[in-house]
Order: sequence, then C-alpha cells, then structure tokens
Amino acid sequence: MEPSEAVFTRRALFLLIALLLGETTINFIDRQVLSVLAPTLRGEFHLSNSQYAAIINAFMATYAVAYAFAGYVLDRLGVGRGLTLSVSWWSATRHAHALCPRPVEFRFLPRPAGRR
Repeated sequence: MEPSEAVFTRRALFLLIALLLGETTINFIDRQVLSVLAPTLRGEFHLSNSQYAAIINAFMATYAVAYAFAGYVLDRLGVGRGLTLSVSWWSATRHAHALCPRPVEFRFLPRPAGRR
C-alpha cells in the first residue's frame, strides 16, 4: 500500500469515531449506574451497606480480571473484531439480565436477621 492511499474514506472514519464514542459512552454509563442506583437497590432488596459493598466488589473484581484478558484478545483478534466481540458479549449479558425473574445473583449474600 502506498502512503498516499487512504485506509478509510472520510465518511467511514467519522462513522467509526461515532461508533467508538457511542460504545465508550454506554460502557461508562453502565459502570456508573451501580453507584447512582445504590439507595434504590438497597431499599428494594433490603441490603445492608456491607451486602451492597460485596456486590460492588464482585463487579469490580470481575472487571479487573477481564481487563487483563481484554488486551490480549484485542492484540490477537485485532481492534475491529475485538470490539465487535466485546460489544456483542456485553449486549448479550445485558439482555440475559432482563430474563431473570428475580434477583438470583444476590443469593450468595447472608440474609438479614428476621427475614426468610
């Protein structure tokens, strides 16, 4: 390929930038929603502060471990395929959460005294 050849057209480049900006924005909002909804979630599921902290810590630990593998996967697959895979996986897991009839992910937490 000669240096004067463009890899992307101007329109394709703007579309790529818009898609990456949208993906990054949604990812950022998704991570921040746990802190914004803390009072609502604690009240609805009758969680103590320590129980809610356990949920947040589990989320952050999983996130940290995933970062270690994400760089490797992006290097192996390339940015285009890697981002397609990550956005598809993230979307599939978000949709799977909607299929849960009750908060089964909270089962590992100890129950408050007096509750069944």
